[in-house]
Amino acid sequence: MYSGMRLAFHLLSLLLCFLLLPGSSSSALPPFACGASHPLTDSFGFCKTSLPISRRVEDLISRLTIDEKISQLVVKAPSITRLGVPSYNWWSEALHGIGYMDGGIQLAGDETQYGLYGVLLNGTIRSATSFPQVIHSAASFNPFLWYRIGEVKLFPLLCSILIETFRGLSVREWREVRK
Repeated sequence: MYSGMRLAFHLLSLLLCFLLLPGSSSSALPPFACGASHPLTDSFGFCKTSLPISRRVEDLISRLTIDEKISQLVVKAPSITRLGVPSYNWWSEALHGIGYMDGGIQLAGDETQYGLYGVLLNGTIRSATSFPQVIHSAASFNPFLWYRIGEVKLFPLLCSILIETFRGLSVREWREVRK
């Protein structure tokens, strides 16, 4: 009985997720460098999926100016319109919640206070649950807690899977180093 209720809950959550997503118009989809929206990029080597990844990467990098290369080394990489490359926010991780950090918290009016961070999900989903950093959750030695955190993170992840890319790189930072 319990597993049937759990399945029903997950199915209803998934249905709710799809009902909350924006309309299926092509304007709601994220921009991509290579595609119908950028027909001029068809001649670029980095858009040819038949080439190996290494050749595509070499082609893209060879087309970037030094200023464009430098501009891509920050958290909020700007778009490169002449190549059809959209802007991207690289600060997205899912270790202690589903969300990415924006450049500031919206204060009263239109003013933004930089240096403070708030969770945004591309404007489509307005908030997400955030948990303590993974090292703190692990220090509880409570497998049931870890399971419950995973369950709670599942819903916003499913809802935002088409909106952003999430990663978990800081796991390696917390490894034990014995001397």
